[in-house]
Amino acid sequence: MESKEEKKFYMEPHEVDVPQIDIEKFEMVQAGTGSASDVYKAWLKSERERIVAVKVLKKHIAYDACGLSSFQKEINMLSRLSHPNIISVLGVGHYDGLPCALLEWCSTDVNTLLRIAECDQRKIRKHILTKYPSEYRLRLVRDLAHAVRYLHSGSAIPGCFVLHRDIKPENLLLLDADNDHSLKLADFGLAVGLAVPTQELEQRKSKQNTSENEAGTQEPVQTESLFRHGDTLADYELTAETGTLRYMAPEVARRENYGLRADVYSFAVVAWEILVVGGKPFSGLHVGEHYNRVVVRGHRPNIPKEWHPDLQNLITAAWHHNPRRRPPFSAICNMLDEIIKGTEDVSSTSSKFIHSISSRDVLAVRSLSTQCLPTLC
Repeated sequence: MESKEEKKFYMEPHEVDVPQIDIEKFEMVQAGTGSASDVYKAWLKSERERIVAVKVLKKHIAYDACGLSSFQKEINMLSRLSHPNIISVLGVGHYDGLPCALLEWCSTDVNTLLRIAECDQRKIRKHILTKYPSEYRLRLVRDLAHAVRYLHSGSAIPGCFVLHRDIKPENLLLLDADNDHSLKLADFGLAVGLAVPTQELEQRKSKQNTSENEAGTQEPVQTESLFRHGDTLADYELTAETGTLRYMAPEVARRENYGLRADVYSFAVVAWEILVVGGKPFSGLHVGEHYNRVVVRGHRPNIPKEWHPDLQNLITAAWHHNPRRRPPFSAICNMLDEIIKGTEDVSSTSSKFIHSISSRDVLAVRSLSTQCLPTLC
């Protein structure tokens, strides 16, 4: 018989929007642990072929009302998202009286891959670079960009822009099923939804109705343009210092108002780390040094000269000190898609990139391509 103490940890069906799963039907082996939860590799006793991940809250988090509420909010948010590059939640349940969630199983994460690549043993590093060549790593960056574009689009959760706030290699999982190495953005514990202003919603509905009347079909209305100049209240209504300092946008670290463009900065730092391989951004800096050199003075990692010119411009613009100068993910995705396709020359690709973003961003990209911010090895 279940004790009252155990019962209070359970997530009742009305508290989450995903199926309740009987965890006792699964065989489980611990695969990892974190500060807030343990992760298990699990499979149905009657169906060993299908592997899932079970994320179990630690007791000190389950006992804490805020911790449990945060977990429930994260699961609810994931249950409403549907994108090939975002981790899927399959159900919830309890394990040893503690709340847990069933998620897609991913064999590793980008951070593990990068840390192995840092190893001084040349054979190991060569193996990593051979298994994950630059083309593959660029596709990982592209996959991440498309995942965040979806979150920022306003269509992931109607009437709401989703800000992840903790984009970092540890939260980028790699699916390894049938040699499918797709990237999955995970850990939405710090994610928040920014409500679309009522006036903006009305404008979007009006545009959509006009499109339907003229074309006879419904056309999706692009929402990222609302934030291209950072001139809407919804884009600057957060002030909490949230995330991981190494990947945190300067305006977040300074506890200033921030919005969707904070994710753009984090993306740029992570993209640099994935593409460089073996280098950790801002390594060797303690908190005070990081704040002074990166947050205040605007230092950034060195961008390799052998990179595609458009990629250099893209990363430089994306981690711009001024959030209003950072391109939206619609432009970032277009640029990365063009680079990966490799079907056009540099000049035409650059032109497409520039035309896909606002005039202010055009000036930023052009100026930054010839005069970069101070760099930090």
